[in-house]
Amino acid sequence: MGSPSKGFVVFGPLAVCIILLLLQLIPHHVAEEALDPRAETFSTEPFTSSVGIPFGDADYSHNFTSSRLEQVTKRDDEAVDFDEYVCTGVKLLNMILLEPSPERRFGNADLTGAWVNLPDIAIRPNGISGVYGYLQPILQQLQIGTRFNVDFKINGMGQLIPFRDEHGVMHPPTRGHYRQEYFHNGGAIIGTDNFSPSYRGGPNAVLPRLHRWSDFTWVQWIITCATAQPPKPFHSLRYIFHDHIITASTRRIFEHIAGAEKDHLRLSWPGQKYGLDSEEGLALLATPHGKGAAYMVKDYQQHLGKTEFTIRMFTIQEYYYMLIDLKPDQPDDRIQPIPGFG
Repeated sequence: MGSPSKGFVVFGPLAVCIILLLLQLIPHHVAEEALDPRAETFSTEPFTSSVGIPFGDADYSHNFTSSRLEQVTKRDDEAVDFDEYVCTGVKLLNMILLEPSPERRFGNADLTGAWVNLPDIAIRPNGISGVYGYLQPILQQLQIGTRFNVDFKINGMGQLIPFRDEHGVMHPPTRGHYRQEYFHNGGAIIGTDNFSPSYRGGPNAVLPRLHRWSDFTWVQWIITCATAQPPKPFHSLRYIFHDHIITASTRRIFEHIAGAEKDHLRLSWPGQKYGLDSEEGLALLATPHGKGAAYMVKDYQQHLGKTEFTIRMFTIQEYYYMLIDLKPDQPDDRIQPIPGFG
C-alpha cells in the first residue's frame, strides 16, 4: 500500500473524524495533550537497579514468562475500540503532516540533573544482542551489525534522583526508566524496557523536562551517532523495533487486526505490514508504541526528513513485536520468512 505524502487521509466509515478535524473542534494544543497520555507503557518486565530501587511490583527475574505477562497486562487490560484507535491515528498523522514542530532542544543538564545510568543487563557473555537474542536472526537478515560497542550500544537510564524544575524547586523522582539498544551501524533502535516517568510517577507527579520516550530516545540516538567511530549521520535511523510488548492496548489492537484470540496471536516473521493509508496502520500508529515514533518524526523532521512510514507486527513464540520502518520508499528485499523461526 502507498503512504500519504500530504493532506488528510479519508475513510468513508470514519468521516466523522475528518469532519472534527476540519471544523477544528480539537485545537492542536489540546489534541497533542490528549494524544500523549500519561499511561505510555512499553515493552518488557521490570527489574531492580543497582541502587536497589525496584521499578516494578517486585524484583522479577530476567526471564520473561507467561505468568509475568498475565500479572502486567491485568493492570491495564481492557477492551479496545478499533474505530477510536483509527480516528486517533488520523489525528496523529495529520499532526505530523500539517503541524511539524520546531526542533526540541535538550542540554546535558536535562540528563545529568534528573537521570542516572542503569546497569547493562541485556548482553550475554558472547555479545548476543536483542533481548535474550530473540531478534538475532532478523537483525542478521537486515544486515544490522550486532557487535556490542562496535555496531551498537545500550543505554539505560532511570529517573531515580530528585530534580529541579524551571523555577529551581526540587521534586521527588518519578522512578520511570528507559532502556534501548542503539544500532548506529545499522540505523536501528530496539526498545527493550520502557516505563515513562508519567506512568511511574502517577497522575499528580511533576515531570522532568526530558520525560517523553520520543525525546529521550532521540537524544540518546544523536549521542550514539556523534560518538561512534566514525560518526554516523542522525538521519540514518530507519528501523524502530519494540520488543516483548506487554502493553495490553497494543496487544489487543494486534489481535483485533489479525483476528486472534486474547494473548494467542501467532504471526511469524515477517508478520503483517501496514501503511498509514490503511485503517490497520492508523490503529497501530495510535497505540502507545506507534505514538512514540509519531512524536519522534513530528519533532525531529529536520533530521529524519520524510514523514512516511510503515508498521509491521509479528510474534516470536508467544511474544509480540512491532517494527516501524521510517524509510518505506526504500524497498527492503532482504525481508523474507526465516524457516523454523518464530
